[in-house]
Amino acid sequence: MKKKFIFSAIMLATLTLGACGKTNATHKSSTSRTEASDSSSVKITNSDIAEIQDGTADSSTKSKYHKYASSLINSYSTRPDPYHKKHISNSNTHFKKGDYQIFEKNGVEMTYLSDLNDIPDQNISGLKLFNTQYWLSSIDRISKSSLDHLASNDGGAKPVFNSDNDTIKSGDAVVMLTVQTDFKNTTDETLSYDGLAGYAGGDYDFTTSDGKQFDRDKVLYDDDTKSVEVQAGKTVEDKNLIIILATGRDLKAALTKIPNTYLQVKTAGASTKDYDQLDGTRILKLNLKH
Repeated sequence: MKKKFIFSAIMLATLTLGACGKTNATHKSSTSRTEASDSSSVKITNSDIAEIQDGTADSSTKSKYHKYASSLINSYSTRPDPYHKKHISNSNTHFKKGDYQIFEKNGVEMTYLSDLNDIPDQNISGLKLFNTQYWLSSIDRISKSSLDHLASNDGGAKPVFNSDNDTIKSGDAVVMLTVQTDFKNTTDETLSYDGLAGYAGGDYDFTTSDGKQFDRDKVLYDDDTKSVEVQAGKTVEDKNLIIILATGRDLKAALTKIPNTYLQVKTAGASTKDYDQLDGTRILKLNLKH
């Protein structure tokens, strides 16, 4: 059964929580360049994007972004590019490759780069992972602080396919892979899941198609499936692993870094409330075709 849930809700909640109490003072010096979409006739700067996403924009900037968004939608409708084929409403609970949404209040343009892909159910000693799906999407322009809130970075971490010399700037496009799952506990005791991104301290949690391996601490990601606790007979829904695949000056530049192959992810398993391991590790081979 297909899930009627859309990634933007997760993303916008993350950005909104991250922006609370924040200012963009530390980003203005690095976001001064003016960018206009190749399709839009209305210019908006990366500083404007940062202010809207960080929640510090004034009414003039918000009004300018409204005009920018309207111009962008109009230009894509008359001259669609390979990525932006259909504008869907922000209340739409279905998406497919080529759909996009613009959330004016948050300054977010979300583009869907693949359809939903199903992953088989898994049962780990009575803890069932089901409705598991994954997809590729992008935020076509993101502030540096919003990216910091989206993905953990304790230092030295980077998008999977960025080079060590790549610099991430406010206003860049970011392409991500999201895996979403539900949990159901069919036992009479509380069980925990230890995370789709693998175990803490585990070796080589991510592997690319050319055999390059990464410990998860070296990758920008966020995993709220980590340490999910499911009480006996209960269900927990819509937990997500978000992996940042690449960034670039625009969406095309970011996608150029990502091969049309796959990313392999080694998951963790489950455990009891007494920390007894129930295993359940598996390898997910996630299609990156875009």
